[in-house]
Amino acid sequence: MNINLNDIHIFIAVINAGSFSRAATKLGLPKSTVSEKITRLETALGIRLIERSTRRLRLTQAGLIYHERCAPLILEFESFHHSLKESHHTLQGRLRIAAPILFGHAFLGDFIANFMRRYPGIEIEFMSVDRKVDMIEEGLDIAIFAVDNIPANFIVRSLGKSERLCCATPQYIQTYGTPSTPDDLLLHRCIVLGTERHATWSFLSKHKKEKKQVRVHGRLVVNSLQLTLKAALADLGIAILPSFLCHNLILEQNKLVSLFPEWSLGFMELNVVYPSKTYLKKSQRIFIEELITQFKTLSEWRIE
Repeated sequence: MNINLNDIHIFIAVINAGSFSRAATKLGLPKSTVSEKITRLETALGIRLIERSTRRLRLTQAGLIYHERCAPLILEFESFHHSLKESHHTLQGRLRIAAPILFGHAFLGDFIANFMRRYPGIEIEFMSVDRKVDMIEEGLDIAIFAVDNIPANFIVRSLGKSERLCCATPQYIQTYGTPSTPDDLLLHRCIVLGTERHATWSFLSKHKKEKKQVRVHGRLVVNSLQLTLKAALADLGIAILPSFLCHNLILEQNKLVSLFPEWSLGFMELNVVYPSKTYLKKSQRIFIEELITQFKTLSEWRIE
């Protein structure tokens, strides 16, 4: 039996990707080459590993067992190979990273630029997206999530929490008056983030722990934080914004006013996420650690 280790690696890649086409794209190989390697592996083993169809692929029972046994061995081999390589070279390689659009503009863009200046051997592919990403499917090394429904098979580390603030411009307040309590929002023009014209804003008293829910009417409904911020700055109404976006606009530029100081709207939590693997690339580890360290210096983020 003459088994090519590279054929096993390609077999694992096909299963992880879920299709020959996606695996070929990730490996940088023609789809026909990937198919030939799998066929060669099956011929060498004398068993069929994958049932092919035009719509999807499915592991045979033998293929399932073979994948379960081989995947950890291939991962361990790659781990040793990369660690040996990194121990003899300066930091280098490619990182593929995704983050929400507004976070990328507000913070991550500058951080990445400084990181690449410190490590000239690093190449970065940065995706700025406002959608759910599939880290395995899209070949991501690191992703920033502002949600808490992250799959269990990923490593999650908290970057910090950004307080949600109710804001309006001085011009809006001069025109329509200052709401003194959350209930006053019923008489004001609000900017709603979402798809429905009405939204329920939940407040918690910082001292008495009293809860209050206000169903506001959105004169303007938008589907991104960036548009919410622009609309608020255009004097169109009262909006809820995370402090990392409006911190400087409130304290330094006086372009926004924070309302209801005795009430809290909760926090937006931001997490750095990466696939759960035995091996973590040195460049991944350093990027993550420096990102977390940088966050600790930002006053608009509460680190816990």
